[in-house]
Amino acid sequence: MVKRRGNLEGNILRRKDGRWMAQLGVGWDPATGKRTRLTFYGRTRQEVVKKLARAQSDVSRGTFVAPHKLTVGEWLTTWLRDYKRPSVRPVTYDSYAMLIRVHLAPALSAIALKDLRPDHIQRLYNAKRAAGLSARTVRYIHNVLHGALRQAMKNQLVVRNVSEATTPPTGKPRTMRPLSLAEVKHFLSTIREDRLFAAMYLALGTGLRRGELLGLRWKVAPRGRLPRSRACLLSA
Repeated sequence: MVKRRGNLEGNILRRKDGRWMAQLGVGWDPATGKRTRLTFYGRTRQEVVKKLARAQSDVSRGTFVAPHKLTVGEWLTTWLRDYKRPSVRPVTYDSYAMLIRVHLAPALSAIALKDLRPDHIQRLYNAKRAAGLSARTVRYIHNVLHGALRQAMKNQLVVRNVSEATTPPTGKPRTMRPLSLAEVKHFLSTIREDRLFAAMYLALGTGLRRGELLGLRWKVAPRGRLPRSRACLLSA
């Protein structure tokens, strides 16, 4: 086997079968600590030199994309597991996982990551708005996808973050109007026998969020004793 190396060509050699092979180091694998190399084959030395020069140019310009066959769905799963689970709170991780499972994966999962285009994403946003999702929720979907594609760029899996070429909905903030005392009394008297009465009462009286309400546990109070705040509210 004859090994030859030209100027700025990386390692070039001729195989026993007569074909030429070139290799180019493009970084280090963080999982193994080993050198990551690209390998090119050709029938002539000039053929592999051209392939090698093209790859070197892409690396120097920052447009190099590591060879892979990842789909968008596979990358979202990897990003969620390896980059988000260790760094965000469990409730945040669960919200990311839900948005990917319910909204992103059904529409984008089968597309090759390198082939994802802005129009794929824009159609998704438009469809979600047409289906009734709020602008805020669609922007949240956008933020999750944008973060995943940003990491894919760092990993040299894509050349650019195509979500930056989309237009997420803006929407206008809605003005909130709190219930009047008369409306609160009417509402509570209407749902007095409903199984969610306690949850609604607590929400109105304390301002607890849904997740906080659902995390509460029942504790039996002494018979005949009614919390003063509830008695005052119902008798006001």
